[in-house]
Amino acid sequence: MSERITAFFVVDGPDMAAQGLLLASSLRARVVHDLDIVAYVPVPGNGAPPDDLRAAYDRLGVRLADLPIPGGAWKKPFPHGNKIFACEAPRDGDTGVFLDTDILIGDALDLRGLAPPDGIAAVPEGKPTWGKNNDRWDRAYAHFGMELPTERVRLTRGRRIEFYPYYNAGFIAFREGAPPDFATRWRETAQDIDFNLPVARKRPWLDQVALPIACARFGIPVTVLDERYNYSISDRQAEPNRAAVIHYHRYAHNIGWPFFASAYDRLLADLGGKLPASAAVIREGLDAPSDG
Repeated sequence: MSERITAFFVVDGPDMAAQGLLLASSLRARVVHDLDIVAYVPVPGNGAPPDDLRAAYDRLGVRLADLPIPGGAWKKPFPHGNKIFACEAPRDGDTGVFLDTDILIGDALDLRGLAPPDGIAAVPEGKPTWGKNNDRWDRAYAHFGMELPTERVRLTRGRRIEFYPYYNAGFIAFREGAPPDFATRWRETAQDIDFNLPVARKRPWLDQVALPIACARFGIPVTVLDERYNYSISDRQAEPNRAAVIHYHRYAHNIGWPFFASAYDRLLADLGGKLPASAAVIREGLDAPSDG
């Protein structure tokens, strides 16, 4: 039986819902096998997608699903935590692949076989954005009765240093429903850190701090993926590459890179040649704004 895969992301408010159209269209065009696509709408959140965007998602074959966010889930607001609840949401299928909404697929992509049977697959973070020159990692692991890990990963930006296990949470593949219930362990670990560990600068890094710690606590193996699966272009000069998962962060970062205009044109074609009025923000990624 072939592996059944669901790609999913979060759309929190109309601008993210517009952005998600680019991701969904590029997934349909570039992923080389069948897959389900789900866009989660946090409730409560920043508003449901407007009707014209709902129609566009329907045309792209994307299921919009409410994502209940419990009251008091975090010590103070933490929108990044929506991705953890999205990973925890029930789905049919064998493998879930979470993607940040500010991503598009720029080359042929095969998601089959990425996630190990009892673990996750992710790409290291670009830079040591948390705990490089202090004892934060020591304190975080000690909070759970663990020593600092001896394992290292090679970060993907700048000097590409070796660092504690630290992953960009913008692309994570995992087996659905497989012990030890990765997404729930991740959420529990993040909430424990948030409420009970007095350590600085938890935001916006809490999800990425909790990710390797949860894996260490519960013996969840991590398959370290090549940067091709989560290639950040912020503060980076355009360069030839075969990256498939393009993490652009802001539309302005796409200027000068070759893939955005083609993704935009493909989305227009998928939608019958007209961009929904509520998705006009997408045009910020073009060198020369176009009405299609």
